Amino acid sequence: MTKTWYYNFIPTKAEEEAAKVQNMHYQVTRTLVEINDISPVQLLVDPDYPWLIRKAIGSGELRTGKLMLSHNDTFDHVFRYWTLEMCNHVVMGGRYLVTLVDFTDEKSPRAYQSEHTFLERGLNETYRLGWLDIVQSRIFSAGDEVGLLWDIRAQVFHFKLLRRGGNLSLVFASVQIVFVMMKLNEDYSLKVEMTLDLAKSAMKETIRREQKRAGLRSM
Repeated sequence: MTKTWYYNFIPTKAEEEAAKVQNMHYQVTRTLVEINDISPVQLLVDPDYPWLIRKAIGSGELRTGKLMLSHNDTFDHVFRYWTLEMCNHVVMGGRYLVTLVDFTDEKSPRAYQSEHTFLERGLNETYRLGWLDIVQSRIFSAGDEVGLLWDIRAQVFHFKLLRRGGNLSLVFASVQIVFVMMKLNEDYSLKVEMTLDLAKSAMKETIRREQKRAGLRSM
């Protein structure tokens, strides 16, 4: 069911008297309510591309391990399928633990469930999804695009790395991998050869993708 805020602009007699006693103006309050859906959004989703929430990763989200979600994305694509009790727990400042399933490798998706996977309220009507476990297990760069979906049947978040953000992202990722491998290998000539081979492969893949995008844009 759709969740929305109900604002109480007109005070009750008791609230009005309480404000007078404290010599204060009445403060407008709000309550989270739910209304019936005419057509639930997930029924209209393309099953081949279900990522209703898509965003580019910021450097702060990598550093903190928290993805920022907008008010609209959270209410339309997450809270819509949560109980009112679950939603109230979050909007009132609580942290709700969730499960994240990484579908970046579609053949072997991996589930994460820990104290680092949660949904909480952020600043200025935003919300934050904890994803530190995924950050620590996969290489990301600022600008990479990821997709999210709340699975209404399994009651878990689906996650996927949709695309790399910059032309050199693949090269940087390859170099990071090489540095790790270099620590395990003492043959300097082999290190250089491995670095060059991986960098060349990454650059070829980047050029291939850019050519494909250019071809699509010209059609």
